[in-house]
Amino acid sequence: MGKVILFAPAAAGRRKMRRIEVEYHRITQVCQEEKVWFVEVFEQLTLDREEKTIELCKTFGEGHRSVHRYEMSEQVDELFAHLDREDFFSQIEGNPADVVDDPREAKMYQIRIDYAQGSPRILQGSFDKNGLPVDFADFAKAVQEALWCYDWSEVLMPSVYARVRRRRGEYIYCGVTFPGSSMRYSYLTDDDSIQAGDFVVAPAGEDNCESIVRVESVAYFAADEVPYPLEKTKRILRKCTEEECKAAEKVWY
Repeated sequence: MGKVILFAPAAAGRRKMRRIEVEYHRITQVCQEEKVWFVEVFEQLTLDREEKTIELCKTFGEGHRSVHRYEMSEQVDELFAHLDREDFFSQIEGNPADVVDDPREAKMYQIRIDYAQGSPRILQGSFDKNGLPVDFADFAKAVQEALWCYDWSEVLMPSVYARVRRRRGEYIYCGVTFPGSSMRYSYLTDDDSIQAGDFVVAPAGEDNCESIVRVESVAYFAADEVPYPLEKTKRILRKCTEEECKAAEKVWY
């Protein structure tokens, strides 16, 4: 077992965190056609309690830089309320003395924590499970959950820009799958809000037992173009509740 490193607080008593800054630096050696060069990637994640922001900057090579700034008052307050504790990032397992370094790649980090009072706390080391604070995974998960709905843009989503609007008189057919199977079954619905990826409740089998299925596709058809006879097509009963969706996600993902 590697050594345990404890970081004592710089001042007596509990101090309120004001800002957390995580810097990540990766250097990778690339070899191609007898040529050798190095690729460097820099990432900086900053949580600012006073500005109510989360900022993620990434630099890779010359002239390639992206900056994402999220202004989110409630989420930042909740994050700091969750993270602001005396033992936050206070313990690092440390890598064993005989750990093998990869000569082609190095990953390092620096974490700076600023407080409302007193001097900042700075941690440095190798960016891996034993080199990082033991609660880094909890920190990363909390930040990801705060940003999950901001990680995509509708303007670039095929499900948005490629969607065809239903014409009056057309029927809505949903292709659905059951747990553990990739085979799609056609179901009818009158609910225009149902989209691919939704979980819905539908009758299944000869006894029409209510089952949770996942919608894989949504298409519109005129009466003379339907993919399966209307009179033989079962109908979706309803969309799943939030609790049912959470249970279904554990089965599908």
